[in-house]
Amino acid sequence: MIEAGFELIELHTLQQRDLKYSLFRLSKKTRLGPLQKKIEDFSTKNGIIIQEMVGFASIVGISSKDDTLTDHPGFKLMIENMKSLSPQFISWFKNGTIDENKDSLLWRFRDCDGFSDLTKSVLVKRLFDMSEKLRTFHDLEERCDLLVNDNEELKRDKEELKQENKKLKQDNREMKIQISVQRSVIRTCRLP
Repeated sequence: MIEAGFELIELHTLQQRDLKYSLFRLSKKTRLGPLQKKIEDFSTKNGIIIQEMVGFASIVGISSKDDTLTDHPGFKLMIENMKSLSPQFISWFKNGTIDENKDSLLWRFRDCDGFSDLTKSVLVKRLFDMSEKLRTFHDLEERCDLLVNDNEELKRDKEELKQENKKLKQDNREMKIQISVQRSVIRTCRLP
């Protein structure tokens, strides 16, 4: 990137199978068109193959209208690997670490212990996420209660059917005995 005339502030790479994803932030705002041209020249010169994913551009900017950076599968993989502390995910910052660079592209996606160092927008997003999870939890809890009630009702029905089955078996035995007695009476009556 330095050869192309860009100064990097941060660089993140993820090696996964045969693909390598790179995410970087430049010191100066740069339009996507000239950046794409310089990256294509750089990749041609160095034998790097830029691969597009179906439905996503290979080079995506933050202000890109067609694709948003956070929806890109490579970006999602980077977040996942960053959170799991995968050795395939490598980060570099010009100054400091991800915790010290609140302007970082990945800063809001990091796991942190406290809320004091989060920005308002991250806190609001987490609040919405938590409220959605809470709603889902309450829905699941309600469904669980219904299923428990249904299960109890089915257990009662099963017990009633067991008792009914037991009674029918007893009735069946008694009828077999009666039939057997009647047959023996009929046989004795036929004997001269």
